[in-house]
Amino acid sequence: MSDPIDTDGLPVTTTLAPAPHTDHCDERPQDASSSGLIEVTKGRTSRPQVEPELEALRRIPQFKPLIESSLSPAGFSWGGMFNQQQQTPRHEDLPYALDPAPAIALWDKCRAHVEQCTMDVTRDQQLLEARMTGMEEYCTRLANTVANRCHEAKTQGEKLAALTSIKKQAEKTGSTLDDLIISLEKLDPLLPHAQQLAHPDNQKRYPALTKLLARRHDAEERAAAAHPR
Repeated sequence: MSDPIDTDGLPVTTTLAPAPHTDHCDERPQDASSSGLIEVTKGRTSRPQVEPELEALRRIPQFKPLIESSLSPAGFSWGGMFNQQQQTPRHEDLPYALDPAPAIALWDKCRAHVEQCTMDVTRDQQLLEARMTGMEEYCTRLANTVANRCHEAKTQGEKLAALTSIKKQAEKTGSTLDDLIISLEKLDPLLPHAQQLAHPDNQKRYPALTKLLARRHDAEERAAAAHPR
């Protein structure tokens, strides 16, 4: 059997004692102090068995941080960060106090800078809004003006289309008048003197015809002078 450990934490050794030999079944039992199967003997070890790694870890010097943590031993909790009541720091939580004035001044400058940037952005947005509003109004007026001009151009185009037909009719009328004047020139010498257009009474009676005939005679004379044969 293996060596057990007694209740005192010391290793013990056990030996098996030989059973008493009896020749007869009616023999009396022996004394209790000398009878039994297991005898227990105590012993002490001269040196405890220690792992070398554990011994090396024990030899490492222990130290504490310069500033002890202000957190509770149970661990960090988010609940205390959002409480309205401000907790006063304890001396044992933070033995080395820091001056908050530089941090407060830095945060004030940061807040002022953010506020100034916000004001600049707001002013730029307002200016951009005003410019966009003005551009929208200008585009609306421009669109209305273009629509009105297109309508006027369409109306004038329709009028020009009507003028084209009037021009054609005027050209036709002018050609007819030319034919009439040519015919009158040919007929004028054949008429009596009192009925000719050159007569003073007829000049007063037909002033338009006499003017047309005079202009025609002048045009023919200029053409003949410009292109002599």
